[in-house]
Amino acid sequence: MRRLVSAALAAIVGLSAMAISPAPSNAQGLIVVTRVYSEVARNGCFTYVSQWSDGSYMVVPWICPYPVIPLRHDAPVPLIRSYQERGREGCLWFVSLWADGVFTGVPWSCPYGVVPIKPGTVPPPLVPWGPFVPQQPYFGHPGHPSYGLPQPYAPYRPY
Repeated sequence: MRRLVSAALAAIVGLSAMAISPAPSNAQGLIVVTRVYSEVARNGCFTYVSQWSDGSYMVVPWICPYPVIPLRHDAPVPLIRSYQERGREGCLWFVSLWADGVFTGVPWSCPYGVVPIKPGTVPPPLVPWGPFVPQQPYFGHPGHPSYGLPQPYAPYRPY
């Protein structure tokens, strides 16, 4: 009888502890840049490096000595080209295109208050109402001038 009571008590305590503690989660939220710097790599290339909040790094080789062909740090894939581009958030990114079609990017300069998010980690936004269907524009009533339509300047038109 004592074993039955102690087992029931242990089960109740265990279930109540499970109800109080939250379920474990593997979600990390948005992955943002934590540090950006430049360095000279062991192969002599001047590179831009970004460290992200998930602990990963992205490297963009920018200037390399003549015989050196830079390889990506996680696979023996050669670099095709490096270039700059302006992101949608307004940041200036240094981007590398690798031979297997993978892009790596380092946000170098961003407007005040903008925190860059790691590329490829945010799903595209959902469109809640379906596809966009263009509507016929309204250009005024019949017999009235159409104020909504932009008109070029014409000296022969009455004002």
